[in-house]
Amino acid sequence: MRLNRGGALALVVLAWITLASGAAEAQTTASQVEDDATLEAFVLGAKAEIEAITTVNEGAKLRERLRTEGDWKSGSMFLIIFLPSGEPFIHGNDRTAESKNLLAVEDDNGLKVVEDLLEAAARGGGFVRYHDGEPKTAYAVAYTSGITGRPFVLVGGYSQDVSHIPVLIPELPKPAVTASQVADRETLITFVEEAARVYREAVLSEGYATLTGIRNAFRSEGGDWKSGSIYLWVVSGSGIILFHATRPDVEGTPTDMTRTDINGVRFAEELIGGARREGRKFLEYYYDDPAVAGDEDTGSPKLGYAVSFSVPNSEQKAVIGSGIYIRTGRPRAAITTDAECDESLCRARTGEQVSFSDASSGSVQSRLWDFSDGQTNSNHSPVQVWSEPGFYQVALLVSDGSVRSTASLTFLVEAAEPAGTCVADDQTRCLQDSRFAVEMDWWTGDGRSGPGRVVHHGTNDSGLFYFFFESGDNWEVLIKVLDGCSVNEHVWVYGASATTLGYRIRVTDTVTGTFREYLNTNGRRADAITDSGAFAGICEGRSTAASPAPEPVDPTPSPWLVGASASSEEGGCAESATTLCLLDRRYEVSVAWSKAAAAGDESSETGPGSVLSPRTADSGLFHFFGPNNWEMLVKVLDACDGYGHHWVFAAAATDLGLDLVVRDTVTGAIRQYVKDPGEPSPAVADVTAFPDACRSD
Repeated sequence: MRLNRGGALALVVLAWITLASGAAEAQTTASQVEDDATLEAFVLGAKAEIEAITTVNEGAKLRERLRTEGDWKSGSMFLIIFLPSGEPFIHGNDRTAESKNLLAVEDDNGLKVVEDLLEAAARGGGFVRYHDGEPKTAYAVAYTSGITGRPFVLVGGYSQDVSHIPVLIPELPKPAVTASQVADRETLITFVEEAARVYREAVLSEGYATLTGIRNAFRSEGGDWKSGSIYLWVVSGSGIILFHATRPDVEGTPTDMTRTDINGVRFAEELIGGARREGRKFLEYYYDDPAVAGDEDTGSPKLGYAVSFSVPNSEQKAVIGSGIYIRTGRPRAAITTDAECDESLCRARTGEQVSFSDASSGSVQSRLWDFSDGQTNSNHSPVQVWSEPGFYQVALLVSDGSVRSTASLTFLVEAAEPAGTCVADDQTRCLQDSRFAVEMDWWTGDGRSGPGRVVHHGTNDSGLFYFFFESGDNWEVLIKVLDGCSVNEHVWVYGASATTLGYRIRVTDTVTGTFREYLNTNGRRADAITDSGAFAGICEGRSTAASPAPEPVDPTPSPWLVGASASSEEGGCAESATTLCLLDRRYEVSVAWSKAAAAGDESSETGPGSVLSPRTADSGLFHFFGPNNWEMLVKVLDACDGYGHHWVFAAAATDLGLDLVVRDTVTGAIRQYVKDPGEPSPAVADVTAFPDACRSD
């Protein structure tokens, strides 16, 4: 027979366990186990000690002993306490399984080992032979708690990998006040009172049937019961830690009841002792706030509240509590994250959990997170997962009820399983799950030149480049790589440039090495790129050579200005789903698109352009059919200094018909640009657009 002496199963004590220090030493220690007889003696000796424990305090103290090398733990030989329902209560090796039910875990031969161990214990004790990479033997015996009279099962010699078993988190009714909503004395009291009720009901459940799930829910960051610095703890009447939502490693250890804050308040003793004696206790004291730099020695103002309740079948007390930091002054939003970030950009992968925390200072009564993918959150420390590659702006808005403050981070989310080898940087935009690399360079007539730089906005299909100004506010080129496989078995390249500079755009398939180049001659308004035959052979996974596209012919396209008017009306731009406001909301921009009428139809298909959220003071975007497929870039530039006009630049990556209207809401002047469907859209470069705008400045 080979005993289990290699492998590890992490099972941690839940609530108070029925163990105590000070009991007699086991007749056979863990290090002496070498066969069936010594394994049985080891488990039965430990059972006798455990059953002799009658106080919660003494029981909780032995959690640490079970995890420490000694009589009850030696290398891979350790003890496990199970609930009759198959959830572990304690294990001396690995904590990760404390939140799981192991009844369904099978060995190499399909044997449900834990189920057999519980059955062996119900028969009065017995051995279970199983195979986990090698033959192993475990011994199980039932015992009754000397504290609560509840049944448990004690096991030695059992070890299996349970990392694949899911954590048990039950669907609980939403509390009246969640952790993220705790903002003052009243909400703190409501939060703790409800937590005390939920926890006590779990303790009273038959065989602690719901306790594992409740504790897991209390640990779940961003859930109803835990949000940043708002979390729950449970201690015995004398301060032994029975449960801690953020520090499971301290469970079973004593709280230092003698600690004092800067004013000499013995906060642990007053809060825990007061709750035990009086049933509930509220306390103001000072404690180190992780969100406040420099208060390690002095602490920050904190409110604590605790409630006591009786241990089942005994007169002994346990205490549950939480606390909130009192932050005063005007709110100032700040964000922390576990993602990799530099000064301007954070990075993540699709499907990857990214944790955030509200590190704001001052009084925060409400908060709202916006992850720019339609998901929002009001928790203190939310967890975000993006499903699509692209750039995302993470914004946090905090308020004290009257004053608001915002903070933001820019994220580049890349494909967890990239389809190619594109490496994104400040001059390379990766599209279509990192398969296609887009790069560009520009030049002027007077010899200046440089690379196009990536704007930190875009989707898995669409990207932007700018040429000048480190701020990147003046967007120049919109480029798209679209999956047209379902239409013509090609991948398409569409693009548009709101500039008259010369440029070269190169789009490379990093899998096949083929590329397409698109050129514009300096001084001309570029046609839209509408290359629906760009990359062939990709849809079936076959590579095929594609020669670079020839340079476009150089007839200068006419600007599609068809109307200009002025009026004396004054007003401000009111942004909507179809109205874009530029230059401090002075200019109102809208666009309508149209498709040519099909044969036999009397009218063409039309619709309004929809405003996209990425924008700068002078640059904005529209989409026509979906928010990931960006269609049109529009800019209104202040060129009063030196040129005496406000300029309009626009470019559309489409061959649809367009009707673009730009209105100055101060002077009432309107510029309208129209083109018919069918031909690639020429860029608009209207440098005489609004002369009266400068005179009214």
